[in-house]
Amino acid sequence: MKALNQFFKFAAVTILLNGAVLSRTMASEAWVLDFGKANTKVDFHADGKIMKVHAENGKATGSVMIKDGKVTGQAVVDLIDIKTGIELRDEHLKSKYLEVSKFPKATLDIVEIKLPTTLPNGSFEAPFKGNLTVHGVMQSVSGIAKLEKNGSALKGEVEFNTTISGHKIELPKYSGIIIKDNVKVKVEFNGQLIKSIGSQVAKK
Repeated sequence: MKALNQFFKFAAVTILLNGAVLSRTMASEAWVLDFGKANTKVDFHADGKIMKVHAENGKATGSVMIKDGKVTGQAVVDLIDIKTGIELRDEHLKSKYLEVSKFPKATLDIVEIKLPTTLPNGSFEAPFKGNLTVHGVMQSVSGIAKLEKNGSALKGEVEFNTTISGHKIELPKYSGIIIKDNVKVKVEFNGQLIKSIGSQVAKK
């Protein structure tokens, strides 16, 4: 009987230890989305009373990681690719104001997006905080992140406002008209999540 009791105690301790190891393993799980492999779109919208300028077609690279309900990562946008719909205006905007020869990329670093600790299928909305660097100048930004997960597929958008002057860029003028300082930025993506457990990476 004593030997049997010792066996059960040993089994119980083994189960508890295995449970602790499993908990640590689960805590180390992470979902990774590679923007370079996803369908991404980055738009900049500056609306004035008389003139509106929408710069579209920006593509993002970089990646984000979702772990324990927290999102971290960086999106990098090549400003050389953006278009406003008028070729001459594109050149004027990029060479004179954005100075893409000196500052060819914009970066968005995610500071905080809080999601459910486990990431089930469905739609989620969460406040977003980040740092946007354009023209070599960083500004803190905030807005709403909208995400939708279906299996390993993840799509969503992050929308926030920034200012042209805050990035030390002269307010663009066209035919004597100055556009509004405020710019709405929208980052959209549609890609596949990769599930990472420790050193092993596998698609769910």
